Amino acid sequence: MAKSMESEFRARIARIAKRQVGQTACSGETNGKPGFFTSCHGGFKEPEFWCSDFARWAWWKAGAINAAPGTDILTAAAVSFVKYGKLRRRPRVGDAVLFADKEDIHNAVAKHVAIVVKVNSDGTIRSVSGDLNGEPGSDEHFAATSSVVHDKPYPSAIGSFGPNAPNGPVRGYVSPVEDDMPYTKKQIIGFVKEGVSEELNTKLKNSNVTPARGAQAAVDTQKALRDLQTQVTDLIRYVKANLPPPSPAVPAASSGTAPASTSGTGPASTGGAGPASTSGAGPASNSGAGTAASGGTRGRRTGTKTRTSPTT
Repeated sequence: MAKSMESEFRARIARIAKRQVGQTACSGETNGKPGFFTSCHGGFKEPEFWCSDFARWAWWKAGAINAAPGTDILTAAAVSFVKYGKLRRRPRVGDAVLFADKEDIHNAVAKHVAIVVKVNSDGTIRSVSGDLNGEPGSDEHFAATSSVVHDKPYPSAIGSFGPNAPNGPVRGYVSPVEDDMPYTKKQIIGFVKEGVSEELNTKLKNSNVTPARGAQAAVDTQKALRDLQTQVTDLIRYVKANLPPPSPAVPAASSGTAPASTSGTGPASTGGAGPASTSGAGPASNSGAGTAASGGTRGRRTGTKTRTSPTT
């Protein structure tokens, strides 16, 4: 992180922490739920000791991705800050300042954590703490009556326990900047992959289908459609290549009122001196010189008339 960006990030943490002064365990909000993370409901549905919840919340609101909801590096236990990053001896604005009993100064423990909001030139610091000044009683009662406090200046040296310190002695300082985290690039990538895998394999609401299965089904369907399109294209090419050419069109035969067909190429055959024999809609067939037989709607006439040829 560039120095200018880091300085602004640290200053933003301090501003966020100071704006919460006077708030209680259930005053803040995290993902639509009251409290600084689990401060309002972590103690068997009642407030829990919440100094760590508050410090983590301030870091998260300022943009520290490893303090966000869904991550488990930081918890409601102050000692989780010891595991977050390298413990330093000199404070900077935005750092988490840790406190432990004197005998635990060199051990991986912490009993209180606050946010450094100012580093003075005389070696003192000011911090903002959550879960201070609660009323005596059960843990839950103390947590429910405590608040966020802007501490007065106190010595910053490791092992010191000034009268204005929220707890003591001072154990050390942890930076919120991700570059100071005790994880390699490979480990961080592994964390991301695990998170993505968990999200993809979580079943959707009211369904046995996970996002991963749904995505795979969409990919399989798309591939099946591409394969089907390829098969159709190949079939069209095959048909075009193997189908015989179409036959030429044949004129349709006519009927009805068209002229009757005749046989032969010469004139129609006749008997005697009568007209040519025809069929269809033409004149009726005649034999000899007599009148033609007719049929149809006017009835039928039959019989023949004989014509006598001249005598020789």
